[in-house]
Amino acid sequence: MRAMPFQQTCGQACSEPSMFVSMRPAQHPLLFQDVDGVLNRYIQGTPELDPKLLQNLRRTVDNTDADLVLSTQWRKYPQHSRRLREALQESGIPSDRIVGQTPSLCGGPGCRVQEIKAFLDSHAELLDDGKHWAAVDDEDLSAQDPEFMQGHFVQTNPLQGLTEKRAKELENALVADKGDATFWPVLAKVANKAGILRAL
Repeated sequence: MRAMPFQQTCGQACSEPSMFVSMRPAQHPLLFQDVDGVLNRYIQGTPELDPKLLQNLRRTVDNTDADLVLSTQWRKYPQHSRRLREALQESGIPSDRIVGQTPSLCGGPGCRVQEIKAFLDSHAELLDDGKHWAAVDDEDLSAQDPEFMQGHFVQTNPLQGLTEKRAKELENALVADKGDATFWPVLAKVANKAGILRAL
């Protein structure tokens, strides 16, 4: 196992060094993690991280053995990054699950898919043999690149966050065979309605 200096891959695009250095072996499904509208609900003032939503994420991570890559705006601010790391640890997600963060290529979420692409291009060695990865976000990332995100994206309602239903969809996206990206979402929807996935 080795520490991985992820900050060097961001170059000048990242203004702050990454706080997250993983000692986990490589090759796990990768989950690109947003925070606002996913691990909290939009309320007046500053949203607090929601323990129930964090537990939904923990179950997803446990059930898929996924590693986290921060794509959230929180990655850009050291105080927010520390709070996120603490909250994840308190919810049962150890720090070594966080294996990096996407580079900052623009000021907001408008280029988030481009940032995810850049990370995957630079860290292909982190993906498992099945090249499983997914992103969870309250922004519609599929609108930025529908073909690239097909079968790899779960969108949350910012007023609800990562509900149990969305967490299950995220699990499916992280373990699905992407050989036929158009077939899986249809199969998953049918299976969910029939209760098949819950029985597996």
